[in-house]
Order: sequence, then C-alpha cells, then structure tokens
Amino acid sequence: MPADALEILTIERKWLKFGRGHWLAACAKPGHGLISLELGGLLDELVAHFPQPGHQTHAEIPVVLRKGRHIAMHAHAEWLIIYWPFGNPAALILGEQRHVPVGNTAVLLPPGTAHGVERVTTKHARISLALRWRCDA
Repeated sequence: MPADALEILTIERKWLKFGRGHWLAACAKPGHGLISLELGGLLDELVAHFPQPGHQTHAEIPVVLRKGRHIAMHAHAEWLIIYWPFGNPAALILGEQRHVPVGNTAVLLPPGTAHGVERVTTKHARISLALRWRCDA
C-alpha cells in the first residue's frame, strides 16, 4: 500500500459527547446501519470527505468487535471511510502499516486498499463505523 493511501480526517469535537452506551445502542441491530438520529449529522460530516461527485454504495456499517475478535485482510472496490468514536489498541492493518485508532478520528482509504483489524484484547469492545463510496464517472 502506498504511504499516501491513508488519509487521516479531522472530525468535529461535538461528537465526543456521545458515550460508549449510546454507541453500543446505535450499533445494536447488525445490517440496519447506525440507529441513532442524534448521530445522523456525523454521517453527513463523514460523507463530505469523499471525492465528489459520487454516491454511497451501502448503508453505513457499524462494527463492534469484542475481546478475541478480529477482521481478516480484505479490500473493497469503493472508497472507504472508517470512523472510531473511541480509541482501541487493536490496530487497523494496511499491508505492513499499523494504524491504532484514536477516539473521534477517521481515515479515508482509496478503492482496493487491503485492510484488516488485529485481534481485540481489551475489555471494552472496539467500535467503528464504515462508509463506502463510489465516484460518479
């Protein structure tokens, strides 16, 4: 993966007011996106970072990894934003590069970027939110 493939995004501090309980509730229905009206503005803010014009290809995907879980290396055909409301030592793996999530941060990855997640070793679940985007030609 090229060193410049990972772009770290600046996210507004107002999203820090939502605690772990709110996030776990918002992620409670796998396959239903983020179920929290209060966090809708966060989705708008994240989408604004994608190359324009374009469109979201899937509903946002909340990912809650509990202790012992991981995600194998994989890639998507679309642009990808991954947002972390909280930090966790289980790093995002990008080839030989590791990116340890910091709370209220996000990364933008170009299409085809192989990525995975290390095994979670903490008591608290590793929470992230993934958005996928295709540029309009």
